[in-house]
Amino acid sequence: MRSHLHATTLLLLATSTLAATLGCSSEPPDDRPARAKVTGTITLSGSPVENARIQFHAVNRSQGAIGQTQADGTYTLTTFVAGDGALPGDYVVTISKKEVEDKLTEDEKLKMQEMGRQIPPAKTTELMPREYTNSSASPLKVTVKADEANHFDFDVKK
Repeated sequence: MRSHLHATTLLLLATSTLAATLGCSSEPPDDRPARAKVTGTITLSGSPVENARIQFHAVNRSQGAIGQTQADGTYTLTTFVAGDGALPGDYVVTISKKEVEDKLTEDEKLKMQEMGRQIPPAKTTELMPREYTNSSASPLKVTVKADEANHFDFDVKK
C-alpha cells in the first residue's frame, strides 16, 4: 500500500511539474519562422492617418506582413497572429487608405433587394498618392532586423 501511495505521489508530482513547464505560456508552441516586432506611425503631410492599411511586401517573395493604423496613426504588423511582427528581411512598403461613400441607407438597400433590384456598389476613393499603393512603384523600403525593436514612421506627401 505504501509503495502504491509513493508511486501515486511521484506520478502527481511529475504531472504537475510537466503541466507547470508546458502550461506557463498561454500561447501554443510556434514552429513558424521567427518574427521581429514592427511598429510605427503613418502620417499624411504631417497628420496622423486613421484606418490606413500598411503592407510589407517581402523582396524575396516570402511571407509579407500587414497592419492597420489607429486614430493616432500608429500601427503594429502581423504576419501569422495579431501583432507578431514580420520576418527579418528586406521589404517594399505600401500604404492604402480608402474612403467609401455609400449613398444608400440600409433601409433603401433592403427595399431594393425586396424589389429584386441590384444594389449599386459604393463609391471608393483612394486617399493615398498612387505611388504608395503599388508595390512595384512604392519608394518606401525597409529592412526588418531580427531581435530588435523595428520602428518605422512614414510621412506620406501628397
